[in-house]
Amino acid sequence: MADGLADRLAGGSPGDFAFFLFSHTNDPEAWVAEETVFAALIDTAPAGCPVFYRHRRDNCERKAGNIADWVNRWGGAYEAMIVLDADSLIAPETMIEMTRRLAAELGLGLIQTLPGIIAGRSLFAQLQQFANRCYGPIFGNGLAAWHGNGGNFWGHNAIIRTAAFAASSRLPHLAGNPPFGDDILSHDFVEAALLRRAGWGGRFDTDLQYSFEEAPPSLVDVMIRDRRWRQGNLQHGRMMTALGIPPSSRLHMLSGILGFSVHHSGCCWWSSDLRSRFRSR
Repeated sequence: MADGLADRLAGGSPGDFAFFLFSHTNDPEAWVAEETVFAALIDTAPAGCPVFYRHRRDNCERKAGNIADWVNRWGGAYEAMIVLDADSLIAPETMIEMTRRLAAELGLGLIQTLPGIIAGRSLFAQLQQFANRCYGPIFGNGLAAWHGNGGNFWGHNAIIRTAAFAASSRLPHLAGNPPFGDDILSHDFVEAALLRRAGWGGRFDTDLQYSFEEAPPSLVDVMIRDRRWRQGNLQHGRMMTALGIPPSSRLHMLSGILGFSVHHSGCCWWSSDLRSRFRSR
């Protein structure tokens, strides 16, 4: 991605685009391995699109904490940020188009793309990839039709206006213990709602091509992820009553709560082996 951006923006100022890689691992071996790999990547990054690496010793708020850390330390130098997951891949021309669209619509705070699933190796991942190809465009275009400028944020493969995010989207810490209290896990819905409360629009542009992510390789991995999402969506119940949250954002949160409540109501069949794997992670 960095090489492609540097090629397409030849003649631009170094730093117009830059990549910031964040880590909050507490595993010393993983930390050393990361620094070894990223040191080589940083040294070989093109001059027109530098790459930076930061390790947070305090992993509070996880990914949301990484984003907040970047906004506080470096966000003032950049008009926008394209948020990626570790498995995200976006074509350089798509990233450039995302920045153009955000710059052209001064009232927009967020543009979300519709990521396609790629690189599935297991049969389970390939089935998800097939379903994403078949139903993803229908699902995405349906959402975009009723979202309008009240769109949601899925946490990655999206561009956000940095000043708008910094001024409006600092996450609260919920009093009490999990699953209803503590740090907000499903931070993306809340950040979109806070942007909307501050008057910024959020749009779902499904026509943006070449935006990708990977899928969990197994059913157990999906269940682990869904368990985290379920706790995050239960926390949304407390955010729905916050003053000034737009109706569309309340509906996003409510649909997530209902979806997980119905979907998981019959999922008490986990074996003792699966439960032990959940605890170990």
